[in-house]
Amino acid sequence: MRRTWSSVYPWLLVGVACVVIPQLRHAQGPGLYELDTHILDNGLTVSISPSATSPMVAIQAWVRVGSADDPPSKAGLAHLVEHLLFKGSRHYRSGELAGVIERAGGEVNAWTSPDQTVFHAVVRRAYFPEALEALSDTLVEPRFEPGELERERSVVLQELRHGGGTVERLLGKCLLSTAFLMHPYRRPVIGSEDTLSAIAVRDVADLYRGFYVGPNLTLVIAGDVDREDVLRRVALRFGGLPAARPPRRSIREPAQGTPRVAVVEHTAPGARLAIAFPAPALRDPEVAALEVAAVVLSQRASFAAVAGGDAGPTGYVRALHDASLFVVEAAPAPAALAAAVTGLLRELRGLSQDLEQQELERAQAALELERERQLETVQGRARALGWHAAMTGDAGFERVHAERVRRLRRGEVSAALARQVVAERASVAAVVPRSWRGRRVFAQAAPARVRKALPPARQRPVAQERRHVLPNGMTLLVRRDPGARLVAMRAAWAGGVRLEEDRTSGAAAMLARLLSRGCGKRRAAEVASRLDELGGSLEGVVGRNSFGASAEWLSDSWRDGLELMADCLLAPRLDEVEVASVRRQLLGELAAQATRPGRRALQVFLRALYGGHPYHRDVLGTEQSLARLSRNALRELYQQRFPVSSLALAVVGDVDPDEVVALVSARFASAPRRVAPAVTVTPPSFAGRPQTEREVYAYLDDPAQAHLVVGFPGATVAGPERLPLEVLGAALGGQSGRLFLELRERRGLAYQVAVHVTEGLDPGYLAIHVACAPDKLDEVHAVIRQELERLLGDGLTEDEAQRARNYVIGAHDTAMQRRSAVAAAMAYHEVYGLPWQLWQEHAQKVASLDAPALLAVARAHLRWDLAVTATVRPEAASPEAARRGQRGARRKASVPSGDEPRSRSGRARAGGPR
Repeated sequence: MRRTWSSVYPWLLVGVACVVIPQLRHAQGPGLYELDTHILDNGLTVSISPSATSPMVAIQAWVRVGSADDPPSKAGLAHLVEHLLFKGSRHYRSGELAGVIERAGGEVNAWTSPDQTVFHAVVRRAYFPEALEALSDTLVEPRFEPGELERERSVVLQELRHGGGTVERLLGKCLLSTAFLMHPYRRPVIGSEDTLSAIAVRDVADLYRGFYVGPNLTLVIAGDVDREDVLRRVALRFGGLPAARPPRRSIREPAQGTPRVAVVEHTAPGARLAIAFPAPALRDPEVAALEVAAVVLSQRASFAAVAGGDAGPTGYVRALHDASLFVVEAAPAPAALAAAVTGLLRELRGLSQDLEQQELERAQAALELERERQLETVQGRARALGWHAAMTGDAGFERVHAERVRRLRRGEVSAALARQVVAERASVAAVVPRSWRGRRVFAQAAPARVRKALPPARQRPVAQERRHVLPNGMTLLVRRDPGARLVAMRAAWAGGVRLEEDRTSGAAAMLARLLSRGCGKRRAAEVASRLDELGGSLEGVVGRNSFGASAEWLSDSWRDGLELMADCLLAPRLDEVEVASVRRQLLGELAAQATRPGRRALQVFLRALYGGHPYHRDVLGTEQSLARLSRNALRELYQQRFPVSSLALAVVGDVDPDEVVALVSARFASAPRRVAPAVTVTPPSFAGRPQTEREVYAYLDDPAQAHLVVGFPGATVAGPERLPLEVLGAALGGQSGRLFLELRERRGLAYQVAVHVTEGLDPGYLAIHVACAPDKLDEVHAVIRQELERLLGDGLTEDEAQRARNYVIGAHDTAMQRRSAVAAAMAYHEVYGLPWQLWQEHAQKVASLDAPALLAVARAHLRWDLAVTATVRPEAASPEAARRGQRGARRKASVPSGDEPRSRSGRARAGGPR
């Protein structure tokens, strides 16, 4: 019996100046490809993946418009526009585009999906210029003739009549229209006879003008090409697209509360069955877990035996931009439909409760092989990169997703299935023969059959919480939460960067990496093997204010997991070979961070804002400090700085609090009571200067990009301004925030606009971070100042305040779905001297912040006499260069070129205030 699977990857689903802002540059590594992403003046994104291994070059244009953007009465419009774009442009008559590409030894085609329209060509590298010119003419200067519209309408109607009735298409239409009741994903891409007949030339032109604009198009070019040549040609050929903001749909599918069933008839003798469950959009890490689950199912013999026939059942993730579906399909005999529903769902439930490590590894290997085969060809690589760019806004997300798949553990896959595969969210679609008389009975009985196969989890009791202090001073926090089969643990000490000195900078980062690299009698490889056996995860974590470890276990292995975690906390080996390995790893990360101008801009800002305070340091340390940190020095620091007496351990999951107390006491109570040496940290001083701001800068080798950070002192973890600053950050940042709308959407001045709000045991900061072209820096800064002055003068409107409050509450509640986040909040609040249950009051406190209260905090913190503006830019665009070229220019504070900041912003996973 043949077994197949599908994944979220797309191949399984049906004269202007160039402002270059390299957003991503991936060196060769896993996946064996390079990627550079740039943006033109008109907002068009260009992703280039050069490779000399093939004589071919792939060109793909991904336009973010699909059938979900069609007006309801004109369904099929986006697909019809795709057809018409091949029917003539300014320099090419109908059919000539294909001729140009075929004469170049290549091929050209296009497709339309619910979210995108894609035009793709592959040619021999010598013909790349001609192919790019022809494709650009088609997309930038098309002609829409009434006669061509009628001819293509006729072609599409024939396609609809001849291909729309296949079993596969019927099943797909039936499933989408059942799973989505409000969202336009429920409509067929091709439309219907009525909607196609209603489309006029003006409708075609309106859709083209609205969506075929620079900011809505990503051009992907893969193959043996020169980056600079590509950018020059693309700027010349595609620079004519307007920089207008495209329309954006805002329909949201309501939550599903009961099983749905739909059955359609067909002339074919067999039956087809699909069962779908709503799933998150692609950026959510859960999608990778569901994809692996689909492969595991498809590889299981018991799953293959559910339905007979030549084709076995299959599982896949149908990833869409706004939402996704986790789907299982089968082709049983009509009389076996009901049994197939039960069998498929029981297999899903069984996988959520029992996944073997060997099964996980086989699935991961299969997906990696599938990915490598796709990346092997230039057209496959372009398609993968283009799809991720269109779906997430980031072509580099292809690697992020692949890494997520590679790093998955059993518990994460099982937990994802348990969360998503719920009876009340199931949609059942079936295609049956017209001659079958059991249709009505099947449809009526299916909801009850779904509920029986997927019984609800036990009624979730009120969480039981307990705080217990051991005789040696260690604090244990337990929360019994049986909603999932995961148990999360977080061990935390106050520490991190804040308690380091220049000579020990990076020590906490090294120790965090070393905690799980050997403990007790187990060396690093043995710890890794034990983690695989338990199906759990264990890693050290470090931030600006904290140090500790994070772990997750399945509910049947948490006791053994606790033993392993205790070994790592009480007796880390710190083997010399591992110390050397971690040092090399951190040095490599420091070197990599040096190539990221955004990180560098933030580091320049932090040095200017904090001066000698420890918060100016990189979590990873420096090359000099890492070189000085020996095994003995690290051991001494660990023993002195992190005694068990100061430790807070939080355990969250389906556990008995009394049992946890007993087990933790047995493992940790023997540790002596000892207080860490006191360290006095002088709070940072933010001396104000009337009506001005401090400006600092550093040079950047790349002449075509710049990063700007405008920041202000923030709040402490216990300060009353902490939550108001979070809300203000949301009101300014985000895709509907003031700064994003003004800088990115309305004026097109910047590619990246973000607002960072962080707090600590000492005051944190609110920082506005913008990536733009060097010649746009002054205008960007002026707009930021203008928008902040408007905020300080008039405050937020109540609508803005409500949107920002809702966003902050929603982001917090989304994060706190995970028991690991709850455990982190409990542990960090405890070690920071806050009430350990404070996280439960977040929504109430944020909801109480009205516009006047937010305005008062803004006026207290967003003061220009406290502001620091940091830029990294080419030397030719620096204030120093301006002073050399223009005597008497306005004086600015700067970092002397001989003392240019070289520290990089480090990667830290504190899980709480950093």
